[in-house]
Amino acid sequence: RLVRSNRGLIINGTLPIIFDTSIFFLLVYIINFLPLYLEIPIYVYLAKSTFSIGGLVKAIKKCETEDLENLRLNVSMIVSRDTKNLDISHLYSAAFESGAESIVDSVISPLFYLFLFGLYGALFYRIVNTADSMLGYRNEKYEYFGKFSAKLDDVLNFMPARIYYIFLLILGGKYVRNEIKNNN
Repeated sequence: RLVRSNRGLIINGTLPIIFDTSIFFLLVYIINFLPLYLEIPIYVYLAKSTFSIGGLVKAIKKCETEDLENLRLNVSMIVSRDTKNLDISHLYSAAFESGAESIVDSVISPLFYLFLFGLYGALFYRIVNTADSMLGYRNEKYEYFGKFSAKLDDVLNFMPARIYYIFLLILGGKYVRNEIKNNN
């Protein structure tokens, strides 16, 4: 059972999502009244802004090293956990897991919601995902303030993550079959 102050923190953590969503939805609504030659480029720009993979790829590439201290530093830039005591296999695992999760967050889920609900869906997803990455930490300061964004992000990523998993199984299986075929 939540105490009154925790309930207030959850409500306060919900307000930025409601405010940001309202602003962006109003913006998209207004864009619909622009001439087509303005509407399309703005729509495309906003849709493209819901995808962000370039920086992640660069950060993951920096983790392709066997220098343990360098690897610890580079992995610490992309994960929220403490990396100073992790061995090399756990560091690689952390980098890989972070990369896989970020592909879902940065590409698969925005595409999923863009396909289902248009720009409104992609922008709503990005707002919630960004709020989760900024506020959804399990620590004393943000435990309740970020709870709404963290739970909503989990719900929104549920289906896209499973779709990505199936895609990886199919693609990974094809890759393994090709490797076996090429080695025989």
